[in-house]
Amino acid sequence: MPLKVTVKVSRITNLSDARYCAGMGVHLLGFTVVPGCEGYVAPDDFQQMRGWFNGPEVVAEIYDMVHPRNLHEVLENYRPDLLEGGLKELNLLQEAGLPFLLNLQNLTAAELSGQLGQQPNPAYIITRLTQPHQLRQLNEYASVLVELPPAPSEALLQLPAAGFVLSGTDEERPGLKNYDSLSNILERLEE
Repeated sequence: MPLKVTVKVSRITNLSDARYCAGMGVHLLGFTVVPGCEGYVAPDDFQQMRGWFNGPEVVAEIYDMVHPRNLHEVLENYRPDLLEGGLKELNLLQEAGLPFLLNLQNLTAAELSGQLGQQPNPAYIITRLTQPHQLRQLNEYASVLVELPPAPSEALLQLPAAGFVLSGTDEERPGLKNYDSLSNILERLEE
């Protein structure tokens, strides 16, 4: 069954997660593309995975990237559909010319307006805020995705958001993985 909201799974590090999420109807798969960052997926490893899943759009997570030349390499080596970063990476996100997800963590709409000014809006805003009025205010800038903990309450899944962000996990060994937590949430989000 399709999911009733947009779902992004971040920090995909293995083919098992990528294929499982694609099969469950996840819309966006995030891959860490900055060497030295936790969960980094090298271009060759990404290319091997990419041939085995269809459907979700690929998000290159560029947190802690500082040089524009590195962004060019990411665009060439991963060919993402979207980029993701925080305010620290905002200039790079805008320079790329791709739709992007802007992770604000706990930044409110009032704080955001001071940061963004008249700059182009992101496709999505990722937040950890859970107050409905705060989410509605952020939604004036872009569609809001709420970052969920591993075992969210039913109240969190009912928030007025365009969707949710979950996180991939490491395999116990190649091909061996426990999907209980992820499947529990995705099944609750099915139409």
